[in-house]
Amino acid sequence: MAYDEDLRKKVIEYLDAGHERVDAIKTFKISRTTIDIWQRKYNETGEIKDKLRKQRKVNPEDIIAHLKKYPEAYLWEIGEAVGCSEAAASRVCEKFGITRRQPNIEKYKAYLKENPNAKPKEIAKAVGCTRGTVYNVQKRLGNYN
Repeated sequence: MAYDEDLRKKVIEYLDAGHERVDAIKTFKISRTTIDIWQRKYNETGEIKDKLRKQRKVNPEDIIAHLKKYPEAYLWEIGEAVGCSEAAASRVCEKFGITRRQPNIEKYKAYLKENPNAKPKEIAKAVGCTRGTVYNVQKRLGNYN
């Protein structure tokens, strides 16, 4: 957790007033490394603000939209589709209470029964998943088209 700017100012002013670093450590209960970093930054730039955090790369709306279109997509498929890692997709799903579940194999089998020569692209569209999910189900069931 980052310290607020007021505390940083107080520590720098305390040190500029001639107090020892050891006293600052005890008074403000901050580590020596933290004080060294603040002092170095203040001496180099004249500022003590915390560095700006990068904008998050993952847009949760993109993941949610992808899951509405492909509710049985695997995390790696979601990541590929929206341009993030599997871990990032997992964190967004967890944050929004979206549980991951296995593909609906019964739906897949029913479609294949009606259309035995269907290609993975057709199956994916009919069942509401991605081709990657179809390939994974085929692999699990041992039937490839």
